[in-house]
Amino acid sequence: MNYKIIVILPIAIVFFSCHKKQSPTPAFYHWRTTLTHNETEKNYLDSIQCQVLYIKVADIGLDPLTQAPVPYSLLDIQDTTLLGGRRWIPCVFITNEVFSAISAEKTVWLARKTCKAIDAVAQKLPGTYTEVQIDCDWSASTREAFFAYLKQLKQLLPAQTALSATIRLHQYKFPEKTGVPPVDGGMLMAYNTGDVEHFAAGHSIYRTQDAEKYWIGTRKPYPLPLDLALPLFSWTLLYRDSLLHKIVPGLEADVLADTTRYVCTSKEDNVGRYVVREETFLEGHYLRPGDLLRTETVTPDLLWQIADQARVQPWRHVAFFQLDAAAIRQFSHTQIKRLCETFAQAP
Repeated sequence: MNYKIIVILPIAIVFFSCHKKQSPTPAFYHWRTTLTHNETEKNYLDSIQCQVLYIKVADIGLDPLTQAPVPYSLLDIQDTTLLGGRRWIPCVFITNEVFSAISAEKTVWLARKTCKAIDAVAQKLPGTYTEVQIDCDWSASTREAFFAYLKQLKQLLPAQTALSATIRLHQYKFPEKTGVPPVDGGMLMAYNTGDVEHFAAGHSIYRTQDAEKYWIGTRKPYPLPLDLALPLFSWTLLYRDSLLHKIVPGLEADVLADTTRYVCTSKEDNVGRYVVREETFLEGHYLRPGDLLRTETVTPDLLWQIADQARVQPWRHVAFFQLDAAAIRQFSHTQIKRLCETFAQAP
């Protein structure tokens, strides 16, 4: 009896170790308008063995005067050291309004313009790209035009180049209602689940109570291969005359501590609410007395809560939005690596 146990146990160990799930590969989004050398960021990416960077190369929106779709910013490349040894994926952000009243001819034109914008940036970056990602929060009214654009873009991209699209949680939950984009894969964005329009609303980046309905319940596998994007960012929402006026990305914790300019009315659940006491400027934005501010942060605890809810399936890659000094300060490379390792335990 003991002999059999001794023989079988090593075989069992080998069997189960061979079938151990691998941790998803960590990736990061670079969403700033300038690519430059930053030794802290490079060391951080190296420490988590980040092999992939999603680089925003262009923003496309409607010209306020002509209402024509135009790229209103292209990536300014000053130094490519950050990309050394890493695969990079060009990303293009397009506002949903672009597809609200676009003709078939203009759709083809836009696809061609997108390819030219990507190539103009790619010529200045090391290596070549094998994937392009489009970020657009399409709606029921723009779905047909957006999907037509994706089909045109796929035809124009170099051979063997994959095309991916970002997927919001409501699109993930109800593909039969929202449609499935004609692409090779998707990036599920596990954030922006709440209400940004109303000052009194709760955490809009991620609130577990709001997001739960997207994760639970019977669901067939999504029709596309999916990667997962998790938030590391914070922002401040500015309200004027009861309407959302501006979104200010990131903010140092002590900026709103000046009680001569701001009055804190509440702080709870990673949300701070302030009233502007006297006119001032915040990150270049003019504030007047009576304006309201709502700060929202993603803490390590909240990030783990998001990860816990998202562990509904194995993910090929886990990407983090976004790479900047604030994220590096708040989320150590050890935390990021441990979080990725937990996804190896997903069903």
